[in-house]
Amino acid sequence: MLAKCANPICSSIFRYLDEGKLFRVENGQVQTGEYKRQVEYFWLCPACSEKMTLHLSEDKTVTTISALTATEIAPDGTRFIPLERNQDRLLSWLAYRE
Repeated sequence: MLAKCANPICSSIFRYLDEGKLFRVENGQVQTGEYKRQVEYFWLCPACSEKMTLHLSEDKTVTTISALTATEIAPDGTRFIPLERNQDRLLSWLAYRE
């Protein structure tokens, strides 16, 4: 369950989907011949999401990094926009529309 901003130095509490950016990390692994998918969610508050985004590091952790350009909502209305794939993990963010 999401509790606070993914920025370690921010204490903003997650309350609403339309505030900030919601990210999803899919971790796909093959175990005993069967594909298992694990999903984790991370959130950046409105203030932090204006200046940073999330990144999948080589050690499979999710870290905050400076956002160089603004990410736009996909024209086809896709809710989760893929941002980055690293090994067997996919990072995407939720594009909320009313």
